[in-house]
Amino acid sequence: MPAKPPRRGKPRASYSPGEFLDLPPEAAEYSRAAAVILPLPYEDSVSYGGGAAMGPEAIVDASRQVELYDALTDAEPAPDIGVHTLSPPGIFFETPKPGAEAVIDAIAGESFGHSQAGKFVVGLGGEHTVSLGLVKGIARARGALVLVQIDAHADLRDVYGNNPYSHACVVRRIADLPECEGVIQLGIRSTSRDQVDFSRERRPKNKVKPFVKTHYAEEMHRDDAWKKDLAKRIRGKKAYFTFDVDGLDPAFMPATGTPEPDGLTWRQLMAATDIVADNAIMTVGMDCVELAPLAGLHHADFTAAKAVYRLLSRFVRSN
Repeated sequence: MPAKPPRRGKPRASYSPGEFLDLPPEAAEYSRAAAVILPLPYEDSVSYGGGAAMGPEAIVDASRQVELYDALTDAEPAPDIGVHTLSPPGIFFETPKPGAEAVIDAIAGESFGHSQAGKFVVGLGGEHTVSLGLVKGIARARGALVLVQIDAHADLRDVYGNNPYSHACVVRRIADLPECEGVIQLGIRSTSRDQVDFSRERRPKNKVKPFVKTHYAEEMHRDDAWKKDLAKRIRGKKAYFTFDVDGLDPAFMPATGTPEPDGLTWRQLMAATDIVADNAIMTVGMDCVELAPLAGLHHADFTAAKAVYRLLSRFVRSN
């Protein structure tokens, strides 16, 4: 049976302040909100399945059905935290279509402004390229950081398809930033010789900056050594958390452009979240990218929305 096509259409240009999680006005006022949701419907360099530009809308729509109660804390953290839903930067809707560098700079300006105002910025992609703009702006506001990456793909290519800003190059470009102290990759199961060579050259024991530590999915399924290593490398550092939904196994997350078998479980994602929250000085921002909604597969949209809620509430409360 052929796969259903990705959801198509034009990305939404505006959102209401309380739209994420369907919060009441008093919990979504920008002035009191600790977190902001920034939809980033950018899709330009995807290399297999399309539809990522519709990801932010699908996540926000699904979030309206997410229950706010958290059994682990016996609380409903969202109203106390305050979450304000922003509208996407206008550059996404310009004609002619702007180039990648202009989009990245626009995202960086937006994320810098909100981070400088003391907000915890949550970017919703869109393709993974948006993470470069988010990290660039937040690092400018918050200083040196370590990138924690949940992903099926290493994204360490220097150039892909003659494009240095491809989604396949985003972590390499983040590693180029002067504020990036290191990259910790979790769940990787698709890479190439040039990317492996780069990560090996950057192994922590080589004492270079930024370091790159890659934990392959096979290793993470075999034992829990990755947990101790993550805690060790993030301890005393500021962290940025990027969650590419294809880091999860396709059984949990089929709606993504390049799904890979043998991915991470929900519990592994939550374990990584807890380790970062418990060991980093603070988590300065996060994103959720590469959801490409499929008609009829609502569980993927809901999984992404619930993950964003769990992650942002855990990070904000621990900061």
